[in-house]
Amino acid sequence: KYYWTDRFQAAMERMNEDELEAAADEFRNAIAIDPNDYRAWMNLGIVFANMEQAEEALEPLRQAHTLDPDNEQVRDILRQILAIVGAGKYNEAQTTEDEATRMASWDEAMGLFQEAIDLGAVGEELDNYESNLAFIYMSKGQAVTDEDMAEKKALFDQAIEHFRTACIARNAHRAEVGEQVRTLETDE
Repeated sequence: KYYWTDRFQAAMERMNEDELEAAADEFRNAIAIDPNDYRAWMNLGIVFANMEQAEEALEPLRQAHTLDPDNEQVRDILRQILAIVGAGKYNEAQTTEDEATRMASWDEAMGLFQEAIDLGAVGEELDNYESNLAFIYMSKGQAVTDEDMAEKKALFDQAIEHFRTACIARNAHRAEVGEQVRTLETDE
């Protein structure tokens, strides 16, 4: 355990000095010594995110969540990275000419946003993720040919359901903020 502590501490120092490649290497060294410590996995994911490699951040963050599923910090970071990657996949789908790639990118984006929701998104975050899902379902529904009306209808129904959930989350968040404002006003 002492050697792991050295590696982890060295990784944190490299990260704090913005030496991200070196930090990633040290976190990998710490993981090789103790693959069951969520902190090294989480911080490796953070390093990848800081290097603007969000897709690479997913695996270590998912592993950190597997090792410590009740850790709110891990869940929060993982949700944010899932949304970033999901948005990237949606944008990829919107800009590609190849229909198979477009459909696969939309499917991937849907899975990523759903995973973020399943990790406990609430309030404004839930509204955002549900809205993104609704737009993806709607975009995919528009791309489906009229010859496959059953699939088109199913996709539009999903879009409506996600818009509905987003509205509910938005209204709940607004009510919560309104209550906080009223509390602050009465405290003055």
